[in-house]
Amino acid sequence: MADYQDDAALKAFYTDLQQATGEQLDLTSLSGENMAGLLIKYPQIQEVIMRHSKDPAFAKTLQEIFSNPQFVRSVAVLQQGKQK
Repeated sequence: MADYQDDAALKAFYTDLQQATGEQLDLTSLSGENMAGLLIKYPQIQEVIMRHSKDPAFAKTLQEIFSNPQFVRSVAVLQQGKQK
């Protein structure tokens, strides 16, 4: 994720998420099992995601991140830690 810390589209997404929820959320927070609980708690997340998904730069960044095996492994490790 450090590779994308200066990505303008991702920064705008995180800013909108924080404004909508009052929490510091990132893509790791929204990945996997966490997503369902967060959507129940903050249904406005879905609107933020839909709005940003229309931005080609954001969509491209997401595609790069989610296709990165290192990100996938990191999410899996984090989720295993929460299950224990």
